[in-house]
Amino acid sequence: MKTFMAFWFLTISFFLYGQGTVKVTFDTGDKDINTHLSEVNAYAISNMDLFRKDLNEIFGATKEDLDRYLIKERRQPADVYYGYNLSKSTGKSFPTIMKMYTDKKGWGSIAKDLGIKPGSDQFHALKDNTLKKIDKDKMNKAKKDNSKSGKDDKSKDAQKNKNSNDEMKKSDDKSNSKNK
Repeated sequence: MKTFMAFWFLTISFFLYGQGTVKVTFDTGDKDINTHLSEVNAYAISNMDLFRKDLNEIFGATKEDLDRYLIKERRQPADVYYGYNLSKSTGKSFPTIMKMYTDKKGWGSIAKDLGIKPGSDQFHALKDNTLKKIDKDKMNKAKKDNSKSGKDDKSKDAQKNKNSNDEMKKSDDKSNSKNK
């Protein structure tokens, strides 16, 4: 019984606290863009509805396209965001850009194939647009709002775990007193 209770507690603890974020890297060939895409990803994951609204307002992204790439194809939100940026910068359709990405090319390689040379005026325009499209202040505000609600949830979860531990201890104490 003790073994089962310990296993149960460890399993529940893993699901409550062991769900860390997975670090995703973006192969754009530019450190600043990669960093920004990581921030966009964190922002999108913390507030997907707001992210989807941003893509709709900035690029005219449709619900159908967002559902296809974010849900059905399970793309990282920042990849979708960068795909829209490349589409706007090059005049290629968004599905064409995402097809190129699906064919396992990195973003830097795709940009080169589309005629955007590192250091060129077109590259700097793409970089500027990418870094400015989703406002960092908005991302930080969304993170703060999410972390406030997350803290409340974590303290509730911690109290539940404490209560669960107390119950397990009482149960073990009862079992030990019966065995004596």
